[in-house]
Formats: sequence, C-alpha cells, structure tokens
Amino acid sequence: MTSRRMILHTINHLGVVAASKVMPLASLLIYSRFLAPAEYGIVSLFVSYIWIFGIVLSLNLHTAIGRFIYEKTAQAGELIGTTLLPIGATFVIGMIAAAWGLDRVATLLNLPRFTVPLLFAMAAGQIAESLLIQVLTARERSGNLFSAIALRSGTSLAVTLVLFHTLSSERYLAVLWAEAATNVLFTAYLLLVLSTDRPWSFSLSRLRSFASYSIPLIPYMLSLTLISQFDRVMLDRAFGKETTGIFSIGYNLGILLVMVAGALINALNPRFFSAMGNQRYDDVRRDARAVFSVCAFCSFALVLFGPALAGLVIFQQYEEGFALIPLIAVGGLASVVFQIWARVIFYSKRTYQLSIIAVSAVVLKIGLNLLFIPVLGFWGAALTTLLAYGFMAAAVVVVINVDLKLFRVSVAEEAVWFSCLGAVVAMERFMNLQGSVGLALKAAVLIVVMAITARAVRQCIQPSAAQKITP
Repeated sequence: MTSRRMILHTINHLGVVAASKVMPLASLLIYSRFLAPAEYGIVSLFVSYIWIFGIVLSLNLHTAIGRFIYEKTAQAGELIGTTLLPIGATFVIGMIAAAWGLDRVATLLNLPRFTVPLLFAMAAGQIAESLLIQVLTARERSGNLFSAIALRSGTSLAVTLVLFHTLSSERYLAVLWAEAATNVLFTAYLLLVLSTDRPWSFSLSRLRSFASYSIPLIPYMLSLTLISQFDRVMLDRAFGKETTGIFSIGYNLGILLVMVAGALINALNPRFFSAMGNQRYDDVRRDARAVFSVCAFCSFALVLFGPALAGLVIFQQYEEGFALIPLIAVGGLASVVFQIWARVIFYSKRTYQLSIIAVSAVVLKIGLNLLFIPVLGFWGAALTTLLAYGFMAAAVVVVINVDLKLFRVSVAEEAVWFSCLGAVVAMERFMNLQGSVGLALKAAVLIVVMAITARAVRQCIQPSAAQKITP
C-alpha cells in the first residue's frame, strides 16, 4: 500500500468510525439538548445492551471473517455463506425465546417492555456493520464503506430530529425508533452488497474453523462490553438514571480517542497481516508506535482542553460529568495499547488468551466497582475503567513476550508517555490552571506532543526498505 493510499484509507476509516458513532456523538452534542439526564440515562442503558445481544445472538461468528478473509485459499462465497446461515438461525431462535418471555426480559434489563424488540433490530444492524467493515476493509474499499455507513447514520440522525419535534414526552423513543428502523434497512443493504459474492455456500469444516476462532472470543467480546458499559448498569441501580446520564456524557467524551485508534488500526490491518505473514516485525512495531503516538496526542488534547470544550457545546445540566474526561482519557489510551497488540494474538488464532485477559479484567473491574461506586459514585466507575484497561494492556504484552514469542514488544516508550500524561492530569486537577498563562502552558505542552507524534507518523508512512527479521 502506497503512502498516499494509506493516508486516504485512514481518512476514510476515520469517517467510518465517526459515522458509525453518530448516535453516541449526536447524543453528546445534539440529543443532550432535547433529553433530560434521566432520559439520556435510558438511551445509554439501552446502548449498553445492544452488543451483548449481538454477541449472544450471533455466537460471535461474525468476527471470524475478518481473520480468515486474509488467507489466500479463502473462497468469498464460502466464507460469507458459512457466516450468514448460522447467524441467521441463532438470531431467529433468540427472537422466539425473547418473545416467549418478554416481560421477564424487560424486567431483567430494567427497560420498558415495548423497547425490547428494538434491541433485536439494533443488534442486527450492529452485526451487519461489523461484517461490512471486515469485508470492505480487507478489499481496501474504504470509500464505499464510508459512504454506506455515513448514509445510514445521517438518515438515523435526520429521522431522530424529526421525531424530537413530534414527540411531546418520552423523547428518548425518538432515538430508539430511528436507530431500529435504519439498522433494519442497513442489514438489508449488507445482504445486497454480499450478493455479488454468490453463490454462497456452506462448509461444515469452515464452520468448525470459525467456531474454534470465534466461540472462545465470546467471553472476550462480552467482557469488553461489560468493561465499557456495565458501569452504567451499576450506577443506574445505585443512583438512578440521572447519575447514569451524567456519567455517560463524561465517559463518551473521554473515550473519543478510541474511535481514532479504531480507524487507524482498520486502515493498517491489510499491512499488518502482510507484515506478520512475512515476518517483518520491525514494520509492525513502527506502525504500532505511530498509532499510539496519534492517540497519545488525542489523549493529551482531551486532558488539557476536553472539559472546557465540553462546557461550550453541551448543556450545563451535564457539567458534573465533564470533570471525568481526563481520567477516562488516560484509561482510553491504555485501551489503545491493548487494541494495538491484541492483533498479534488474533493473528496467531489463540483467541482464548484474549478471553482469559478480558474476563480477568471484568472480574477486577466489577470487584473494584462494588468497593468504589458506593463511596465515590461515578468517580469510582471512572477510576476502575482506568485500572481495568491498564491491566489488559499489561497482560497482552506479557502474553506476547512470554508465551507467543514471535517477537519482543517493548512498552518503555509508552510508559514514559503515561507518566507524562499522569503528571498533566494531576497538574490540571490540582493546580486549576486558568487564564492566559494557563492556556499558554497547555498549548505549549500540546505543541510538543504534536511534534513527537508527527515524527512517528512520518516514519510510518515513509518506511525504510522492508527487511526480514527473524524472531
């Protein structure tokens, strides 16, 4: 991939991530103006359950295609048919089971009864989005991918705004109805796009390969969802939906840099698999350094200017949550380290190791939440987010260095970044830098970080001649 094409794909994937996150982004900047904190809490709680439903109803099989599609012997029709048939079957079974015990499911989720069917529609759309991203990323068709997801998200936003002006009460339903309808349409679009690979076929041996890869990832995927979303469930039960809504605003703003990481990682995935297959491990390290540096810059920007900028664009009824942004941003950067190096384990197909790491992090987080949330409220949830992601980042590096031993990963440079970022967080928290002097100091820090980031990015897009490195 040439430097120009890589930059273009990165921009497209940034657009894809932004478009796919229109609902949470619009929740921050637009929907919060129409919704009271308690209503925003309902929307946040609803979103927390979408991926849980998607993982369970698909048996997580949709994640396998993104790994096996890079194998030279893979037949597109066989990959797609073997993915869609079992997912469709389990989805139908799940819908029948939920309809049979609808009241029980609604009570368990602490959601209104009539919103449960909307969960299925939105889960189907999320699975469809995951499949489309994996297939079109592998085929380097990021422009088509961006167009499709932007159209879906733009339509959902427009319909939501129309419904906001139609509904006089329970305006959170505008978000849910619009998202459910557009996700159903997007699922139909996925089937249309994939129809060009027909005839689809089903392979039992391929399904066994998918299952051996994807099913061990179910605890991993569920755990990631629990780490990022279960705080809201616990806060909802302990303090109510208003506190949940305020926390969600701060969390969603602080974790924005993870969107940047996702875009960069997706854009570099074809290059990553090529480098791993040819044992060009220096290229893998260099690209990882560039992704981390860009995200570190975003993290510094959020820590230094996030709360102030949030106060300019979001209603003051959510102001309590703005102070959480720096702490969440540090946790988000730890999550980026995990995402960067988890790909090596995905490449090795030893996905059970990721599940062990993620489940351990969930146990740690929930245990700490039980201790800290009753005492510190949403500050406790923010702190445990940082600790959980920090544990996962450290664990994945240990697994690569101690068990896989394909090549050695050093995080000494990342440790320096985190130390500096921690110092900035402490400075911002306790020194309360305000006025022109404080603004100038913050800007100077960010300029230095930007210069370091630019150097890492230049090395990534203009690499030296690839040299085969033996482990």
